Amino acid sequence: MRSRRLFSSALLIGLAASAAAAQTYTSVWLRVAPEDEEFAVHFPEPNFRIRRELPFGGGVTLKPASFEVTHDGALLSVLSFAKSAAGTPKSLDAFIKGFQRALGAGAAMEFERQVELDGNKGRQFRLRLGEDVGSARVFETGRHFYVVLTYGVKEAAGVAERFHSSFSLDPSAADRVALRMPSSSQTFSTKQPASLWPVAGGGPGLSVLVVGTTSEGPAPPPDGASGIDVSKTAGRMVVKGGVLNGKAIVKPQPMYPPIAKAARAQGLVTVQVVVDEEGYVIAAFAVSGHPLLQQAAVFAARQARFTPTLLSGQPVKVSGVITYNFVLQ
Repeated sequence: MRSRRLFSSALLIGLAASAAAAQTYTSVWLRVAPEDEEFAVHFPEPNFRIRRELPFGGGVTLKPASFEVTHDGALLSVLSFAKSAAGTPKSLDAFIKGFQRALGAGAAMEFERQVELDGNKGRQFRLRLGEDVGSARVFETGRHFYVVLTYGVKEAAGVAERFHSSFSLDPSAADRVALRMPSSSQTFSTKQPASLWPVAGGGPGLSVLVVGTTSEGPAPPPDGASGIDVSKTAGRMVVKGGVLNGKAIVKPQPMYPPIAKAARAQGLVTVQVVVDEEGYVIAAFAVSGHPLLQQAAVFAARQARFTPTLLSGQPVKVSGVITYNFVLQ
């Protein structure tokens, strides 16, 4: 009996070690229906809401809201272009031509078929971006152009089709398909696809927005009575806000991964985040804590929402940390 218990303990330790190395976790497709948008969609994990800068040509650069995740080495994104924004094309044909220019000279956008969704007309395209392939569906509504984009997706996995099939232009309607993934843990690739467009106000990627960090972890809370420290990155002002837990207006609690429970993993996890001018988390990564708990903490941090921070009356980005304490019951 004692040898059997020792074997079981060794097995759990082995599973814990392999899970930490392979980034194994349970994926549940989550429905997203932003209040200020006309769509609903499912993502395989919590998404970022950021703004991208797309060069549409002729001196026009559009800054759509991008709802996106990187999952299993692929990008899944919904780009929202408000028709009321300056420079936005007036027709679907003109918009598609501008979007093709924004993809760059090395990309191919091949028309496949006409599509219609919830009474709104659109078109489907096959994408080739260097060595990666993908797909895009472009729709026009009364107030928006929407681009539902995937690239770098493993076609055999069916992720792209599930993502596209879940997209709806009637966010009040019932879910179109059941998208809950199997409850067992799954291993996903950690490869990240190349960024197509820079973050608005930033540089070529999210990393330029992260200030006050070192290889050892997050910077300590700033000194001084004001409680803030000001830095500049890529010409943009970023406030270092220290620990942000008490400043969140939305702070979902992370799920406790089953593999972490089995391994008796618990304790504090610290997540470095960057919050944009609208209060959305635009970057998040774990800097300390048990490896089996870090992914769950990052997922929760991505969904947090904060009151916009003002400096001299102007909204600014904030860099800080969120902490989560995992306690076994």
